[in-house]
Amino acid sequence: MPLLKEIFSKGLATVSMPRIELTGNRELVVSGADGIKEYENDRLTLFSGRFAVTAVGRDLVITSYNGEEAVVSGLIERLEFSF
Repeated sequence: MPLLKEIFSKGLATVSMPRIELTGNRELVVSGADGIKEYENDRLTLFSGRFAVTAVGRDLVITSYNGEEAVVSGLIERLEFSF
């Protein structure tokens, strides 16, 4: 659990975490999404507080975004997390 150790060692445990919901490999919902960092056909990165969630795949499209929640559709091959 290296990621959890890093979160606690950096004092991020009290930071609100994004809520991520994945439906198969075709739809991703990120609650707490408060910004878009990168938006390409094969790579899409959303900010969520101090975290970033990256979807890697094909034909990625943001189908809904309201400054609080983002819905991404397409063929999702991989998710990456960073802070």
